[in-house]
Amino acid sequence: MREIFINPGRYDINVDALERLVDGILTCEGAPSKLRIEITYTDDSYIKKLNSRYLGRNYPTDCMCFILPDEARNREIADIYISYDRAVEQAKARKETLDFELAILTAHGVLHTVGYGDDKLIEEKQEDYANRFFSTRAP
Repeated sequence: MREIFINPGRYDINVDALERLVDGILTCEGAPSKLRIEITYTDDSYIKKLNSRYLGRNYPTDCMCFILPDEARNREIADIYISYDRAVEQAKARKETLDFELAILTAHGVLHTVGYGDDKLIEEKQEDYANRFFSTRAP
């Protein structure tokens, strides 16, 4: 059974709407049932440290994804970090709502967990999924 955990940190984020988005993507992409997704929303300072430590890039980025094996439970854990600060800036630049930009970045991270790279296809898919599954209204 898939597990989805969203840690909003100190931010006012609609966790329920983002969980529905993640679940919709995983279902459509045929993700393994033994998958645990952990998404943490953080700030530029923390994500910059991660980016520097693991990728050697000394600047903040919007989304980072790590896939870790959990051999004891015969599954994978996808550990996704999203910069709330980058989302604010990108929402302004794209003239989108902050909620929708967070959905785009969440979809981006989840698509990485199912094998997509950083290219035009992931950009199209993240937009499509955010438009299809993200709603701040309860179902």
